[in-house]
Amino acid sequence: MKKKVKMLVDLFILIALPMQIVCGRIGTALHEWLGIAVFLLFLLHHGLNWRWYKNLLGGRYSAVRLGSLLVNVLLFALMFAVPVSGLARAEHVSLLHRIQVYDERVFHPAAAFLICVLITIHVGLHGAVMHGTGD
Repeated sequence: MKKKVKMLVDLFILIALPMQIVCGRIGTALHEWLGIAVFLLFLLHHGLNWRWYKNLLGGRYSAVRLGSLLVNVLLFALMFAVPVSGLARAEHVSLLHRIQVYDERVFHPAAAFLICVLITIHVGLHGAVMHGTGD
């Protein structure tokens, strides 16, 4: 059951992210609310994969494992930075409405693009695990 939930959470994130990219087509309100949903699912993804944290200090670090860790750390940081920068410029969701510490009009889309690149790498590195051929 837990495996099915994990797969559904990951699938929804993978479907929702391309929708976020075309924010002009789906509208600002849906973009903002969908962004909050993706962030909450990201937190759920980490809760469901808590063993990864438990095993961080164990075992040897090969180049692939070190690279995977770097991708995950950058992805983790950006998955917090993008919603904060998005909420700072939000029109419909006013949790951090109009807080401007930096130019979020540049940072938000650039960081969101980097998330797409990193998620592609993340999924690629975990592809063998998802298909049952890895550890």
